[in-house]
Amino acid sequence: MTFNNAIKLPAGDISTKAIIEVRKATGLPLAEIKKRASEGVDLIEADLSDDDSLHAIISLYDTLVGVGEKPALFQGGREVSIDFLKNVAEAHRDTARELGLE
Repeated sequence: MTFNNAIKLPAGDISTKAIIEVRKATGLPLAEIKKRASEGVDLIEADLSDDDSLHAIISLYDTLVGVGEKPALFQGGREVSIDFLKNVAEAHRDTARELGLE
C-alpha cells in the first residue's frame, strides 16, 4: 500500500497571491490551479518516500499559510498536521545521516 502525501485548499476561491505561489511551486497552468482549488483537488501529491516532493509540500504549505490561505495536508487520504509531515522529513534526514548518504 502506498501512502501518498498531498496538499489541497478548501474548495472555493483562491487568492491571486496563492495562485502565483502554487504556480511557482508546481509549474501548473493558472487555469488548472484554479480548477483544482475550486474542486478541492490535490495541488501536489507525492509518495511518502520522495524527500524532494515531501519538502515541496511542506514549503508550499508554509507559503500558502503566509499568504492567508488554509491548506490541508493528507497522507493516504487521511488529514495530517504539518508537524507530522515535518517529523517524517526529519526521520528521512536522520536515516540518510545514519546510512552515510548525507
